[in-house]
Amino acid sequence: MDEECETWRAVGVELTALERLQRENEEISKKFERIHSKLAKQGEERTFNLKEANRLLEIYNEAYLKTAEEQSVISKAIERLDILAALKVATETGVDVKRKKRKLDEKPKVRSSSSIPLAKRTRTMEDVPKTRLQVGDKVAIRPQKNNFHILAIIIKYLAETNKYEVEDAEDDENDPQGERKRYIFPPKAIIPIPKEARDTEFPEGRTVIALFPQTSCFYKAVVKCSPSKNKVMPGHYILHFEDDGGFDRHIQPEWVLEMPPN
Repeated sequence: MDEECETWRAVGVELTALERLQRENEEISKKFERIHSKLAKQGEERTFNLKEANRLLEIYNEAYLKTAEEQSVISKAIERLDILAALKVATETGVDVKRKKRKLDEKPKVRSSSSIPLAKRTRTMEDVPKTRLQVGDKVAIRPQKNNFHILAIIIKYLAETNKYEVEDAEDDENDPQGERKRYIFPPKAIIPIPKEARDTEFPEGRTVIALFPQTSCFYKAVVKCSPSKNKVMPGHYILHFEDDGGFDRHIQPEWVLEMPPN
């Protein structure tokens, strides 16, 4: 089965799941209405007993979980529709607008540290890590000869040189054993992936780099909508990637990074 047919099939499965979740959420909403209506009739002076409080908490938790599941399904469906749109453009124009697919496997493989290419320190970064990065931390790096950043994992800190050994998050497609490339980078050449939500958002029109859907590559993009204003998928940026046909891409905030200096 070709990629387009398989993607359409997956979209159909996700939309069926979304329809089911929406029906379940409607039933939960009815439970809310019945309980709040009952409480309203009993007056403001009435207090909860333990059984009623636990029941209400149970319904709130159920609603929270169903909403999170619904948002996840919507996110997956939108990503697949983005892929279908890109495939359509490629078919009609003869131009391949898809990005190189790179798997997002966060588990570093153990391998020899020999023959590790050294990264040339050619620039400074405003986003210098304020504290020492930990083994397993996700970061963005730009290997030599690349015109884009890639997702990598911290392997070790080299105290004698104050540098980090990092490993590509994807297997090397040119390696017969599928080993992953490793690099040595100074702290200023590494962009940490945020572990916690930022206090501020990138404004509309800001140029950033962001992880392209279904890849482990960071590409240049422009913010079209911040997470707090996104009505389609709340909590996600809407980005327009460079050379991507102007498609709206919904990206989680941790994968959107400040544009590094050249």
